Amino acid sequence: MSDDRAFDPAEYVKRFRVHSPEFAAHHNELISYIPEKCPVFKSHMEAFSLGPIDVAVIGGYDAIMASARFAEVMSNLAPPERFEAAKARIEPVDLPTAVDPPLSFEYRRIMEGFVSPKAANDLEPRVRELATKLIDRFIEKGSGDIVKDLAQPVTAMLTMWVSGLPEEKWRLYSDCIHRHLWRDGDLANLNAEIHAMQAELRADITRLRADPAAEGVIGATRGALVEGRPIEEWEVEGMLWLLLLGGVDTTQALIGSAAVFLGRNQGHRQQIIDNPAILPDAIEEFLRFNAPVLGTRRVVARDIELEGVQLKKGEHALLCWAAANRDPKMFERPNEVIFDRAEKRHLTFSVGPHRCMGSHTARMEIRVMLEEILRRLPDYRLVEDKLEFAPDVAIIYGYKAVPVTFPPGPRLCPSDPLFDSLLG
Repeated sequence: MSDDRAFDPAEYVKRFRVHSPEFAAHHNELISYIPEKCPVFKSHMEAFSLGPIDVAVIGGYDAIMASARFAEVMSNLAPPERFEAAKARIEPVDLPTAVDPPLSFEYRRIMEGFVSPKAANDLEPRVRELATKLIDRFIEKGSGDIVKDLAQPVTAMLTMWVSGLPEEKWRLYSDCIHRHLWRDGDLANLNAEIHAMQAELRADITRLRADPAAEGVIGATRGALVEGRPIEEWEVEGMLWLLLLGGVDTTQALIGSAAVFLGRNQGHRQQIIDNPAILPDAIEEFLRFNAPVLGTRRVVARDIELEGVQLKKGEHALLCWAAANRDPKMFERPNEVIFDRAEKRHLTFSVGPHRCMGSHTARMEIRVMLEEILRRLPDYRLVEDKLEFAPDVAIIYGYKAVPVTFPPGPRLCPSDPLFDSLLG
């Protein structure tokens, strides 16, 4: 990685390479530079699925609000070849985000009942029990990993419940998706692995949709209609694919980042311990400051000028939520974590017709895990030399591993061999 003193963000935005180690090393510097110095700029970058493309990066809060809220300005409609591949069961297409309203709303209606505020409330006892059992597995040792031993299994298992996929397959899906989104390994091997996982997903969907007792989103697709016709299996695959991508990675990434911040900032940690009522505000600040998703690709749907930059219909755009969250025009002292911040309208869950459906569930998961961490491991210390940061933060910003030590504590539940076998 380059020397921090030699890094020039003004020069770097001209050769914007979000998948590079340099971008990961200077992520915070760049997302702070963009909204203040170049809230809209054009660059040439490498897109995860499209290869090298010319792109308009939109990182100012006002510019995003003027464009991302409207599908007629920023379209998320995937190109025809993506749908052809999805229908041929070659590659899933993310649904509902790969289509624009009104069709996207039809897919959302099938899924929303499983990620609504009521659904999150109903799932909370189950999530808390899971978090309790997971902490039980390592609390007597006085050491553990906040990501690997807690956040990853909680978010993955919850995603299995919501989707209707087999709970025992949580690791198969989550490990593969982590490596894929973080580009953690040889690309050829990663692609082969993800294609094998997608084949597994197709087989699970086919089997479970034939089962009248199937639950979750898969069960809800039995008899569901889209545009007045029965939903097709490739569409169900697209819905489950998006649910997996969002469910197993983003929330666990935020928990890891929050745990690292609190491990390095005892004053902030003590604020929450002394006054647990501020935790919801703290969570909103963690979401703003360490947005797990850098940005989302769109296609400019009509000519528009933003911050003096002319965007043409058909151009690629990157809506950089993480940068907008650091915009000083919107957030006072944006590069500081301030729990009682007056302005809380961050864009981590995006904005507009494709706003994240899982925001209620994510907030509940984050709250429950942080409550249990601070209740049972209040004096944890980071093992700094063993922290593992993601090698590629272009899609998901987070840590692969957050090992901690703490004074050993007691289990709260008796040992459960069935549960232990599920964890491996």
